[in-house]
Amino acid sequence: MKFYECKISKSLSMTMGIFLSFTLYLIIVIFLSLLTTYINPSGEAYNSAFGIAQFIGITLYWILINYFFFSAKGETSPKCTILYIVLNSLPIFIFTVATIVLTMYYPSTDFFVSWNLLTWIVGPTLFWYIPYSYLYIAFQAYLTVPMFIAFAFVYQTVIQVMGIVLGLARRSYASEKLKKKAKKEPKRRIHTRRTARSFDEVVADEPEEEKIIYTESFEIIKEQDLVQNDLPTEVINREIDRIASPESDELTPKDGDA
Repeated sequence: MKFYECKISKSLSMTMGIFLSFTLYLIIVIFLSLLTTYINPSGEAYNSAFGIAQFIGITLYWILINYFFFSAKGETSPKCTILYIVLNSLPIFIFTVATIVLTMYYPSTDFFVSWNLLTWIVGPTLFWYIPYSYLYIAFQAYLTVPMFIAFAFVYQTVIQVMGIVLGLARRSYASEKLKKKAKKEPKRRIHTRRTARSFDEVVADEPEEEKIIYTESFEIIKEQDLVQNDLPTEVINREIDRIASPESDELTPKDGDA
């Protein structure tokens, strides 16, 4: 199975899930960045209460969005789940490693080189980890910037996995609940619809009416009795044709004939 064929749930593909989680996260970070500027325009003092609030909020975001994705109806193979975690963390992992390597092992005194590195690699990485800035403020005595970036990446990956595990557990619980409910319900009998019988079948089932023949003496005899007699065949046929003819009124009883 190719990666773009993986599905998180019945109605959500893996690529769409990654796109949605990334897009919503960037919107949240931009909003928090603007809100930080509004709360502390001078930037002189760090607002710890706001830092804790955004740290808790972004933690809940990663847990809840992955829980929502993986608790929906559907089936997700272990391969697709692992692939989702890897691809969802791969872009920021590349930026994180690049930032750590550049800040530790590639110092530069050239202004343009430093500017480009800061603008295209270090800047976006730090921007991504804005919601985790409280960790650096609280433990800055123990953490360097590269250590903080690495720790933030590991923490973000862990809380995403936590949301996925909770979502899969919720989906499994819902599935087992439906199976138990189906076992408890009595089995319904399925009645097959009777097909309409054809006209020929209906007619074939009806008993054949015995044909009655009136003789000249008005004695009632049956066609079967007539055939079973030892009369010649031509006599029988002539008698039947004569009686069946509508123009013949020989057998019509007249007043006074009785």
